[in-house]
Amino acid sequence: MNKLEWKEFFIGGKEGVFEVNASQCEIDEINIKNKIGKTPYITRSSKNNGIKDFISDFQGENIVANDGNAIAIGLDTQTVTYQENAFFTGQNIQVLRHNNLNKYNAFYIIPLLEKQLKFLEWGGNGATLERLNRMKIMFPIKNNEIDWEYMSNKVKELFNNKFKSLLNSLNNDLDEYNALIIQCQNKVDFNESYQEYFMDEIVNIKSGTRLTRANMIKGNTPFVGATERNNGITNYVSNINKSLDRNILGVNYNGSVCEAFYHPYFTLFSDDVKRISFKNKEYNNEQSLLYLATAIRKQKIAYSYGYKFKSGRMKRQKIILPTKENNELDIEYMRFKVLSIQKKKTVEKIKYIESMLNEIK
Repeated sequence: MNKLEWKEFFIGGKEGVFEVNASQCEIDEINIKNKIGKTPYITRSSKNNGIKDFISDFQGENIVANDGNAIAIGLDTQTVTYQENAFFTGQNIQVLRHNNLNKYNAFYIIPLLEKQLKFLEWGGNGATLERLNRMKIMFPIKNNEIDWEYMSNKVKELFNNKFKSLLNSLNNDLDEYNALIIQCQNKVDFNESYQEYFMDEIVNIKSGTRLTRANMIKGNTPFVGATERNNGITNYVSNINKSLDRNILGVNYNGSVCEAFYHPYFTLFSDDVKRISFKNKEYNNEQSLLYLATAIRKQKIAYSYGYKFKSGRMKRQKIILPTKENNELDIEYMRFKVLSIQKKKTVEKIKYIESMLNEIK
């Protein structure tokens, strides 16, 4: 096996690898004209591949989206993302292009860029066009030229291994869902009937515990706050307090009010979040709690930041759930409905992963 050779190159400029330019379509979020659409709107965030939203293709007569197959760098945050499709941006985004760039070698290059950009910072020392053009990064080479094919093949190999592992996991999940669906079908009464319940009748409502950011100790335990994103997780900590719980819902009474997320893992909960579980412990499985979370979210319209979903209101809030003829909760029906959705989504994921594996070949 030949030893891999490396060489230093300027990122941009006359002698650089990439054509580096400011985004041609910077739009402040408040100036977005048509928010409903399929074109990514990219900001300097490190989350969700920089995608803040999807907006309409038409944002004005002279505003044209950037072409896809490009690397985007946030000026102040030094975030680096690959954008396969056409995209709009917020302010202060630099766009890197090269004829040999593709969606595989881009993921080899991004860590190389990030390694250099970590020396920059927010404010006066950000990733300006001038600094990017002067900056150098190391590339693998062949015959003294950048080996684009090697980078693509290396990433394809990594993707292939990851996708195969994921496919195996998804097929195991599908087998489990099929077995559980058969079990439920034998117990479910498909004569659907629904009834209103006060939450206090059927669930336990427990408080979270206040933990300020200043007192958080970095760790691996999810910390759930009053957000509507990331399944409610806002940090990972090593703190321990009385809110530590699992196989439970976190329901926001403050912040993003009435959002509800299921947590099968041990989690700490903010004092802005209530912990919700069925009073009957036998009902507390993944599917029934996910069904309950949806029923709770449907009440969101009644609450706001100024009218919080406090414990007293939560207890007297009515929710509609499936019911048996004897007026008991139909947990098996709830579980069956969610299992059916999980099965459908898992089949879709399997088909997508299989298509990605075929594309890599």
